[in-house]
Amino acid sequence: MENPISQRIKEVRKDKNLTQKDFAIGLKINQSSISTMENGGNPDILTVLNLIVYYNVNLNWLFTGKGNMYIDNKIIDNKNNPEYWKAVGKIEVLEEHLIESKTNESRLKTKINELLDENNRLFNEIERLQKLLQEDKSNTA
Repeated sequence: MENPISQRIKEVRKDKNLTQKDFAIGLKINQSSISTMENGGNPDILTVLNLIVYYNVNLNWLFTGKGNMYIDNKIIDNKNNPEYWKAVGKIEVLEEHLIESKTNESRLKTKINELLDENNRLFNEIERLQKLLQEDKSNTA
């Protein structure tokens, strides 16, 4: 089954007449990531933010296919427009969640590594005790 978000990302790139490589530069990712997305992979949150910021992609259109492909530049260019500040606020919240998510991911990886180390230590201790038990059985026999 085709991923509609992937197809819409490809549609934006083609509408802008950009190669995957040039499109990737604006999104701050590599060309292979564009290829992956266009072939069904989902974009990460930072890529979505960059689609909005650098290419004025309408988030509602990207996720649902409804509405215009691009955000009305009048909203983006007019800092006196309350909609501009709502959009900026949403982007800031998404960035905060992204940072928090990466921090939590880092903590989780650290905890997993600690548990793996503890597991290895316990495994080694079990092996040592099994050898002692075998030696004890040999000595008593």
